[in-house]
Amino acid sequence: MATRREARRQALQLLYELDIAYGFGEPEVKECLRRWRRNSEEPPPAATFEFVSEIVSGVAEHLSALDETLGHYASEWPVERMGTIDRNILRLALYEMLHREDIPTNVSINEAVELAKCFGDEGSGPFVNGILAQIKWDCEEEVNGLEDE
Repeated sequence: MATRREARRQALQLLYELDIAYGFGEPEVKECLRRWRRNSEEPPPAATFEFVSEIVSGVAEHLSALDETLGHYASEWPVERMGTIDRNILRLALYEMLHREDIPTNVSINEAVELAKCFGDEGSGPFVNGILAQIKWDCEEEVNGLEDE
């Protein structure tokens, strides 16, 4: 059985493919997932396919809001000017942080940094970590502020 780390790698590759070639429309996402499943040397286990599908579909569904948030936190680097790998790693991690209660925020950040180290350039890890850490910090501040009221 594939690990979630391996599944995130696959999700990143599919997000990259969608970003540079097809777009994030629902039909394109479904076709990309079907093509991945069909063309894999060994069909992915059901749990892996489900996890990858949820991540890729979730990013596509929330793309505008994710990009808006990333644009706010990376004001020096507009989302459309970020490297394609960095942009999609950030989208993946931010989707997990905001929409997957079953995944701890620190896990999402750590996995994103590892993806950045593996697939990005030498500055990708610190770039991804800095943005996601700031988002995490601000979200925690917001929650703590609400608890104080």
